[in-house]
Amino acid sequence: MKDMNTKRAAPRHDLLSFDVLNAIMLERLGNATFYVGRRWSFLKIFQHALSNASNRQDIKLLQVNWSLPVLVMTAREVLRSFRGKRLSRPALKPVVLIDPGRSVIINGRVEPVYLGRIIEVIGRERVSVITSRKEGIPYSDHERSALAGSPGIPDRNEREMIAELCSAYRRARKEGHFSAYELEHLSSTMEVFLCEFRYWYGIFKGQDIRRCIFTSHYHNEGLVAACNLLGITCEELQHGLIARNDLYNVYPQAYVRGMENAFFPDVLYVYGEYWKRLLLSGCEHPDEKIVVAGNYLLGSDPDEGKPGAKQNTILVCSQKKMASTYEQIVSVLRQVLHAHRDWSLLIRLHPLEDQPARYHAMTGDRIRICPKEMSLADCLRVSKIQVSVYSTTFFDALGFNVVNFAVNATGFERYVSEMVEDGVAFPMSLTDDPVARYEAIIREDARLPERLDVYAPFRPEVFA
Repeated sequence: MKDMNTKRAAPRHDLLSFDVLNAIMLERLGNATFYVGRRWSFLKIFQHALSNASNRQDIKLLQVNWSLPVLVMTAREVLRSFRGKRLSRPALKPVVLIDPGRSVIINGRVEPVYLGRIIEVIGRERVSVITSRKEGIPYSDHERSALAGSPGIPDRNEREMIAELCSAYRRARKEGHFSAYELEHLSSTMEVFLCEFRYWYGIFKGQDIRRCIFTSHYHNEGLVAACNLLGITCEELQHGLIARNDLYNVYPQAYVRGMENAFFPDVLYVYGEYWKRLLLSGCEHPDEKIVVAGNYLLGSDPDEGKPGAKQNTILVCSQKKMASTYEQIVSVLRQVLHAHRDWSLLIRLHPLEDQPARYHAMTGDRIRICPKEMSLADCLRVSKIQVSVYSTTFFDALGFNVVNFAVNATGFERYVSEMVEDGVAFPMSLTDDPVARYEAIIREDARLPERLDVYAPFRPEVFA
């Protein structure tokens, strides 16, 4: 049994790699059932808690204690229903699209990257678009923050959910699976889940909604739970990279007993057969739930937009919470530019990058940040080389005549090896000269995988 008086350590500045987190979760949660209740499996809620605790993300701790009796936790929700303004409940159409706020400019208009083609297929008159970020306001019906408020008095479904959460918490505490510190994080992730669940349940309840389409099942468990209880078909769009080393995709068989009712979507749309094969090697999705929808991303095909003449450009696509790694990469590439005076470096920030100032500090002679109005496809059209660690942008580059190099950064070795094994990228160490290697690869006429296997043609009929 773990020491229940574990002292808090200093917060981590660099997050643990997925390899390390996966090992922690497999040891603690694999082949276990204490997170499985009568109706629901809270596997992913426990994963969130372990991830936050392992990374010492105390900023995510909330003042809540799920060890209190069910009646107390239920009474708390009743009291909440009388506080502040009531939850806004706009009349919603049969298909609700939850937009993550990722946009692209098409013919001078701001359009949703993930939803643009799907809206056209279903019909704008049949959909309600709710965006989670201000960037999505131009094309959305509602902004999520504007709908915030206190949900009503918990009904039977909500009371049952509270009871199941309390029961799962008690089992974890009784069996000694979590330290006192980890239990604090578990209480916090349960609280986040319940608030999300009650928010969406309160908005959707009593409305004639048939389908809800969104991106990312993880950290959206409350939305999935609300849809399941209200009979709304839950449809997830692949929104980026899926890898064997993910925390919330491609689960090993050790988790199979916790998969049923673990807040996964009814349907998962993927870009191509490559991603479906990858997902089927895990235990979370049966074949019939994974649908190859093709490339529904707006403005991402090689033959779309204005053709760009290739330039001697190295494209670096950053990833969230990895600024330190990319500072090291850019520092090395700065020396490469000294050796190749006719080459330049273009840095494209992740749309959700939370430390842009650190990247802007990297700019200088022949090193610039990609302007926001320049899409990833535009960047790939003009670049000859892409350098990153692991990213969907390696797959995006297929068909754009770009040579990908994956830097074997510490903590991400498995991701890089997957990219290399699949032939999507060439390995690169920080002592390599990517320009010299690029020129050798071009002379050898090396071939990358076919784009169609990764991004099949868009199949509108699957959304109709």
